[in-house]
Amino acid sequence: MKGGYARMRDGNEPGIVDALRSVGATVCRLNESGIPDLLVGFRGGMYLLEVKRPLGARGGLPEHREHEGGRGDMTEAQVRWWEAWRGPAPAIVRTPAEALAAIGADVKEATR
Repeated sequence: MKGGYARMRDGNEPGIVDALRSVGATVCRLNESGIPDLLVGFRGGMYLLEVKRPLGARGGLPEHREHEGGRGDMTEAQVRWWEAWRGPAPAIVRTPAEALAAIGADVKEATR
């Protein structure tokens, strides 16, 4: 916890975590400012996922963060972390289907 308050999580994250776990993935929520939200292990691979709110009528447009020093819907801390990161690029996911695709799982596996 940085600055005395808990980091806010996107409301769609629980559904994404449930979908990942339903296909046998291991999911750890990461809480440091600027780093991706989820560390996921699946079939011997390791993935970093950044959860963002869905686009569209219910999720609206992404909140632009340029006035805070960010870029697009990334915060300033996220922009700094992503620029410094030397590993594989994290995936930005907005839906359970996007999260499953990012780790190479078939959406049909989640329904079994």
